[in-house]
Amino acid sequence: MEIIVGRIIGRHLKWFSDNFSDCIIPHVVHDHSAESAHRSVLVNLGVFDVNPSSTQGAITIYENLQRYVPSIAGNPYTTAVFGDGLSCERGNDAHRARANGLNPWDRLEGCEPSAQEFHKEMLLLQDYYDLLFKGSSAADRGTLVHLKNLFNFRTVKSDVSDNFTHAWELMCLATEGFVCLLTMQITEMEDADSEPANIETTLVNGDFEQRNQYFTDVCSTVVQRLWHTLNTNALTVDDGTGPPVFCCGEDLDDDTIACSAGTNCTHGEVFHYMCADIDPNNLPENWHCSEECRNRTNLYAFCYCRQNLGNDEPMIGCAAGSACTNREWYHMKCVHINSENVPKGDWFCHDACKTAKRGKRKRGKKSVDKPEQVSDHIYNYSRSMAWLGLNLLCRRDAVREADGNAMITHWKLDLVHFFASKHPKYLILAHRLLASVHGWLPEKLREDIIHNRTVNYGGGIGRNLPMDFMNEILNRLFKELLSCAKGQYTNATIQRCSQIIGPLGEALDTVFDSQVVENELYRHRRRSGNRDENVKQLISFLQNDKLFAFTVGRNHKAFPDFQFSENPRNPGQFQPKMIQLSKKLDKRRRVILNDD
Repeated sequence: MEIIVGRIIGRHLKWFSDNFSDCIIPHVVHDHSAESAHRSVLVNLGVFDVNPSSTQGAITIYENLQRYVPSIAGNPYTTAVFGDGLSCERGNDAHRARANGLNPWDRLEGCEPSAQEFHKEMLLLQDYYDLLFKGSSAADRGTLVHLKNLFNFRTVKSDVSDNFTHAWELMCLATEGFVCLLTMQITEMEDADSEPANIETTLVNGDFEQRNQYFTDVCSTVVQRLWHTLNTNALTVDDGTGPPVFCCGEDLDDDTIACSAGTNCTHGEVFHYMCADIDPNNLPENWHCSEECRNRTNLYAFCYCRQNLGNDEPMIGCAAGSACTNREWYHMKCVHINSENVPKGDWFCHDACKTAKRGKRKRGKKSVDKPEQVSDHIYNYSRSMAWLGLNLLCRRDAVREADGNAMITHWKLDLVHFFASKHPKYLILAHRLLASVHGWLPEKLREDIIHNRTVNYGGGIGRNLPMDFMNEILNRLFKELLSCAKGQYTNATIQRCSQIIGPLGEALDTVFDSQVVENELYRHRRRSGNRDENVKQLISFLQNDKLFAFTVGRNHKAFPDFQFSENPRNPGQFQPKMIQLSKKLDKRRRVILNDD
């Protein structure tokens, strides 16, 4: 992260650019930098006319891909199949559906799904926009919406998938501008073109070691000011805050058992055998997911009496419906209503339900004095946005450099984020990826998943792209070619269009031109296409707001109590979830080993 900060301040702050250009690290060198700079060899296998979003479609795709998988002693030589989250999820479903296959080919063991970076990047950016982007904050200086209006990003909305390129560019602009503002505050610079206060003249004319030490210290100080600590110790302890048995969030299949508490179950009602730790060969007749559900089995969900009196007993429903604060449906005799005094119009079981019906919150009878603010929520917001933006830039830089070890490290951090943000599908994919590269898969396949995660279309250092992003471009070009058939196309037409994009000729050169890869395009005619100029304007516009000067009591009106933390709210539930997912992988491994 210090390297990214050094590039930013060396690019936008003139004094650092003039005197420390040789201290900036343009590329992170790793063991496979030379190999990753070579142009990738891309081979188009054609188009499979199936639905990739279905399990049956994934099975068909994997069966076709296995035709290209080499074999050793008659068994498939397992090969990584990279894709987005949905593709990998369907790949895992295909493996489960074929788990009872008679041989490794039938079990589709020739293909090992592995999640990629581009769609994960979109998910992270969406989470950050959900936190920072609020339409009502347009008048709050320094917020993401305020910057959107200031720099005329008209197409950017809260849903980043509507225009990912511009949403990403806005986040980068805010990040680079805020990093410069913090650097200027730390070094006491008056503006972007001035020099730091109390700087020694001998430093500028000093040797490289002296200048590099100063430059590194400044970058390190910036990172320390922005750093959000993740408490990893809390993630290793099961505090018992979660339910004793809960399901994993994956799609339910035939291998499930229902809690005998039925609709009274508070933990999900239906569970996989593996999640509930049940032997499918020895199923219990009356099973409860927890002691709580065992005690709730005979409880009726409705009425004060909590007894099921049969279908012949007349009942009346509270007009608040699902917003009812009690039991919603009641036996008429339990609420002292008979056929002669049935109320006309809406009937509410309690006065509180009238308020719930109107969608108003219940007000407390006693007024409570607000505690005196001891935090600066503007500082919290600015610090969080710069921190999250730097995290995105670090992840993209690792992809550009094809630094596999760095990408895997980022997946470790993202695993906690997916758990905290309740992304169960990506949590499963991240766990499987990390387990795969830490011993679950053979060494050759582990190395392939770590160091062969990108493609380099044009060749050159720092120009690698995620494989799922490359696939998105191929899909887009294929659909554009296919649209020329105006809806009247045959299988031959589909295969012909797939082969046209196969050689990846000049049409892709216009898409992956170096200027497009390295610098995102501005497409709106009223917005400047130079990010450097926009960052300079942002610094000039916000430097007097002192966004990074901690002042107690400040807050944005749209974010009155803004707080951000990298730590999950329930860290004690993290370890049980990881153990649960690991057991599922062990179950699949036993199937493979037993066949061998």
